[in-house]
Amino acid sequence: MHLNKALPFVLLSSLTYASVIILTRFIMSDGGDPFTVVLWAFLIESPLWIYLFKKHFREFKTLTSKAIQLLIIRGLINTIGINIIEMFALKFSPATNYAFLYRTVIIFTIVFAAIFLHEKLTRKKIFLALTLLFGSYLLLSKEGVFSFTVGDGFTIIEAAFAAFGNNVVGKKLTQYMHADLASSASFLAGMIPLFFIVVLKSGFHIPQNMGLITLLSLSSIIFTLALFRGYKYASASYVTMILSFTPVFVTIAAFFLFKEILLPIQIIGGIIIITSGVLVHKLRVL
Repeated sequence: MHLNKALPFVLLSSLTYASVIILTRFIMSDGGDPFTVVLWAFLIESPLWIYLFKKHFREFKTLTSKAIQLLIIRGLINTIGINIIEMFALKFSPATNYAFLYRTVIIFTIVFAAIFLHEKLTRKKIFLALTLLFGSYLLLSKEGVFSFTVGDGFTIIEAAFAAFGNNVVGKKLTQYMHADLASSASFLAGMIPLFFIVVLKSGFHIPQNMGLITLLSLSSIIFTLALFRGYKYASASYVTMILSFTPVFVTIAAFFLFKEILLPIQIIGGIIIITSGVLVHKLRVL
């Protein structure tokens, strides 16, 4: 494992995923249709992923059937199981609820990685994971009161899908192929079924806020490219735990964009998250 190489990529993933959360929330609160937004975001992203896939096509032809099966699994889970559910989660749940509950992906990932990737399940890892969750709770629940909403169930389901499809399968893919091939091929594997599902469900419409959807797509591209490079150099558990910086970035953005007041309990939560993340890196939690 090369954690020093992985860290910049994972931090970039965390920052751009915070951007995805905020932009999606903006679009959904302005009346955006989840299926239409997902479809257009994927259409905007497609040229880059097609280019990267074509660039690595020679390597693709040498892949084993198992590697191709993993690409299809990751593609279907990411496009259908995560992206569509994410739109509903952010439509019916406050951004802060989403940012906190999505961090349950840490627990799901640690468990799934132990089962499928044979990563060690140590006391140190469990303690730091729980500390990160506690810090997220303090950061995002403000006065210690957390109110569940309809969208929170979607968020937890999405976290489970992300833990397996993104983190576990994503890490496994980088053991078989270049990170760019893994990200582009899995994207294309899910694109075709997603297109038919969305068109049959909602039809083909020109969405509002095309500018925001374009920014959303760019953020998603950077997130995915950086994430797979993180997987290349570090364990699934490490990547997921460092990604816990995401709610810190979301809170900072809310402070500047929406002029929200930062309470002392939120500052404490942010400090706990940052400290725990530093310990994850320094103690080489794999």
